[in-house]
Amino acid sequence: MNLKEYKKIWYSLIMAEEETNQENTQRYIIPACELTENAVLDFLKRHNFNRTFPLNLIDLTKAINGFSIFYLVDKEEYKDIEAAIDTKHNFIAINARFKKSYLCGRYIICKMIAHIALGHIPEGAMWTEPVESKRDEEDKRLNHVTASFAYELLMPEKDFKEQWTKLGHDIDKMSVYFGASQTHILQRKCYLFKEGDNGC
Repeated sequence: MNLKEYKKIWYSLIMAEEETNQENTQRYIIPACELTENAVLDFLKRHNFNRTFPLNLIDLTKAINGFSIFYLVDKEEYKDIEAAIDTKHNFIAINARFKKSYLCGRYIICKMIAHIALGHIPEGAMWTEPVESKRDEEDKRLNHVTASFAYELLMPEKDFKEQWTKLGHDIDKMSVYFGASQTHILQRKCYLFKEGDNGC
């Protein structure tokens, strides 16, 4: 069974579980930045993890029930997959192309952690994150929530604004401080600052 087939079966099972036993599935709905911040802080507290910068993703994933991080095998069949999570064997695997864009891969790992933290994946199940052009409706529905969580986990609003001032609006220094790509630094800056207020 390939990952696509597994995911299709998983969607059927999770939708049935939601209909029959919704109260047993932990899910956060995060419509606002403050709630995202609280969800991230609650997640870190639950795993007794003290966040430093740049965020130590290896230590954080270990704190989540001993998860490990790997690269997917560089094969054609995985080209449309950004990352995968296996909660039975406790690993997160990201596409091999992120070996060349390591900082972008860190953001993808944070999105995978968001799926775990927000209860999107039942225990013992697997999740695959497709590239943007291949996302189905479920992926699109969850993407804004996981992206918001990932940004707050990797570059918390409070710390980002503080460092933006301290580091003199220097994108390179911000990238090093947070361990995030310059693209993600710019996107975070544009989201957190209004136009004309150090923003875009």
